Amino acid sequence: MNASVQNLYMVPEFRAAVLNVPMSVTNSQDSAAASAALPHYSSQMFYQFQRLLSYLRGSEKRSYNPRSFCASFPDLGNTENNVDVPTDVYQQHDATEFVLSLFNKLKDSLVGTPAANSHILGMC
Repeated sequence: MNASVQNLYMVPEFRAAVLNVPMSVTNSQDSAAASAALPHYSSQMFYQFQRLLSYLRGSEKRSYNPRSFCASFPDLGNTENNVDVPTDVYQQHDATEFVLSLFNKLKDSLVGTPAANSHILGMC
């Protein structure tokens, strides 16, 4: 996960597309409404990904604790009672599978928002 996120961060167009989605869209999604529309995706995942990229861009620290992003990103193929389980950072997953899942979840989290027609949908 770390290497994939670092590689995505290094693509200026992708980073700009994610960070240019207004936080008023990504941080104000009502969890009940988002759960009804997208039962398998955390409503905070896009916001947490923006937060992670913002920190990487603006911080002078050498590291970032991605715990909040991992908690909002559902584990690949792991649900209990139709509810997502947060990513288990101690279990290895295929990098391609993670990136494809991330792209799909980024796109799906914007459905029904003013940012749905943003440039990021064309990039993922």
